[in-house]
Amino acid sequence: MLRMGMLLLGRGRWKNQQLVSPEYIAEAQKKHIENRSGDPAQDPNWAAGYCYQMWRCCFDAYRADGMGGQFIVVMPRQEMIMVFTSALGGDKPIGYPLWLIERKLLPGVFDLPQVYGVDAAESLAKLAAQLSAPQARPMPEGAKAFPFGRRIGFGPEGAALFDSGAGLKLMSLTVDDAKARIEMNAGVVEAEYAWGAPKINAAPQIALGGWAREAVISGQADWDGEKGLRLSVRYLGEPLTIRFDVKTDGGAAHVRVMATLGGVCRVEGRVE
Repeated sequence: MLRMGMLLLGRGRWKNQQLVSPEYIAEAQKKHIENRSGDPAQDPNWAAGYCYQMWRCCFDAYRADGMGGQFIVVMPRQEMIMVFTSALGGDKPIGYPLWLIERKLLPGVFDLPQVYGVDAAESLAKLAAQLSAPQARPMPEGAKAFPFGRRIGFGPEGAALFDSGAGLKLMSLTVDDAKARIEMNAGVVEAEYAWGAPKINAAPQIALGGWAREAVISGQADWDGEKGLRLSVRYLGEPLTIRFDVKTDGGAAHVRVMATLGGVCRVEGRVE
């Protein structure tokens, strides 16, 4: 994705070779199809016009989009590229990262070339030293009431995990104090997790959603005294996040499943 963005920003030139004509790149980033709906609630970045296989942005940029929140955002005026896979799902619209670029990132970017000297380098080093990754914290006291190590089953036929007809079904969920085992009709996912901070690990070969591969995933757990356990499993480099909100009441389990590819569903289970 980054290489594609660099090719676009370089007007079709890659490693001193002109692979695509600059005239085509210039034409491909122009608006050719008007796509304003007239709805004031329409995301402005989906109303700025459609190019050749790309979209205009409302902040004088253009982008290539992929399924599940993959973005290659090219900002020629700032000579910048931003590449990311968001796969937000839930209550955040898919265009939310573009809003952050416009409102948060670009105001701090100079339009004119800057002369970076010793002072700038020292300031950057000082800022970098202040940054830190989220730190794991101990299991909250209230979370100890959760039935860790107990299997939550959803019936012999399983329960629908995705609303989009993808065919995946959630068969069982087992959570201990450091690992979750998620059994679906397409395979089993085991994710280590940390409290309040992502824990990244390599999952074994899995089959999920029609693909089978080694996956790098991150797991994170949080606790809400009213909602219970919230477990997030993110597939790094893929447009897929699955989040489980689990609340148990005696032998009953109430699970809300949010998947970035499929939407949200609620399933009832039992603690076995």
